[in-house]
Amino acid sequence: MTKVSLLKRHILKKRKEIIDIAMICFVDIEHPNAINRDENARSRHLARVMERCSLFEELSGVHCLPVHFLRVNRRDLLESKVQALLISGCSTDWKEYDFGGFNELFKLLKEGKIPTLALCGGHQLLAYAFGGECGSLRPLKLGEEDPNPNYHPGMLKEWGIRKVKILKKDPLFDGLGDEIAVPERHYWEIKKMPKEFVNLASTDECQIQTIKHRQKPIYGTQFHPESYDEQHPDGKTVLTNFFRIAGI
Repeated sequence: MTKVSLLKRHILKKRKEIIDIAMICFVDIEHPNAINRDENARSRHLARVMERCSLFEELSGVHCLPVHFLRVNRRDLLESKVQALLISGCSTDWKEYDFGGFNELFKLLKEGKIPTLALCGGHQLLAYAFGGECGSLRPLKLGEEDPNPNYHPGMLKEWGIRKVKILKKDPLFDGLGDEIAVPERHYWEIKKMPKEFVNLASTDECQIQTIKHRQKPIYGTQFHPESYDEQHPDGKTVLTNFFRIAGI
């Protein structure tokens, strides 16, 4: 049996557990075209999804159910024992998406019954769900270095470990200082934040780095807390704090 088949069986097994087990749900928002480009792409993507689920399980202490956004069923998730929702990033530009495919996820987010943390592209999608606007950071200036010329050449990107300034104290940043070091991998940002949200953090080039709903436990981070390492553990603290906020 191939590695891809084994991973698919694992995902199906996880989905059957939805009725009986307290869990978190990891919503994969990558475009199907990027996932299904070829067998290698599918294998790499599924491996990344399972790696993230294993990490979230380790930090939260509960099972993690991976679900692609096109398969999100709002009623099933609300009727199950899902204690928190995490939303992935994506490598595909938003202009390639049919936003109708996000209808169930958007309804779930707007109800705000499940604590949510949206990551990178998910952070931008969260803004879209509540009426915000997103766009590219800006073109590179003459002589300005491109940190990843293979990814949207000529555009400014935040790439690698960056310093993020904390603008407002929040339980998401408990145990951290006024500045954190976290991985970034993006060239888009939130341009107009939904009125229901407040901005908690920023960098010089990307002013909206962390958003929080004013009444509901819904967060988005432009950075990738899930990609922390031993030398840069601040993302681990952010994730641990989120699971505590979610009551896990």
